[in-house]
Amino acid sequence: MKNADRIRSHVVERYIDPARSRGEETITVVAGAVLREMELRGDYAPSVCSALRARKFCTENDLVLIREVGPKSKQSTATAFTYRLPTSSTAGRAGRSAIWDLLGVGEATFAALGGGERWLTRERAAFVRSAADRKPIGRQGSAK
Repeated sequence: MKNADRIRSHVVERYIDPARSRGEETITVVAGAVLREMELRGDYAPSVCSALRARKFCTENDLVLIREVGPKSKQSTATAFTYRLPTSSTAGRAGRSAIWDLLGVGEATFAALGGGERWLTRERAAFVRSAADRKPIGRQGSAK
């Protein structure tokens, strides 16, 4: 396992999962605390900071990085990362396509039209009628 993966795994187990179970909306992680807990040397601070700001970390854990504060380099043990955790309505969405959030969005519309199958049948019939009214496109005759 790579260092970055170990760092991300530690932060999820030590900070993210407990904050979720407590129902918190945000969580702040300080790079220096992660270094101490993992017993890493101070020169690993840039690795910790990179792992915590990575898009992969946020995506895999359904987090939004809302603030990063620290020294100008943003690679220090004093760098703090604040994440927004998903609300209970979006919890468990990590790893799931956003298209699933659209499930059922047209239910009321189709119900008002008599149901999806009935609507589709009417649309097909209207299409067939309009196609029958058109004149066929093709050769009008052939020149020899």
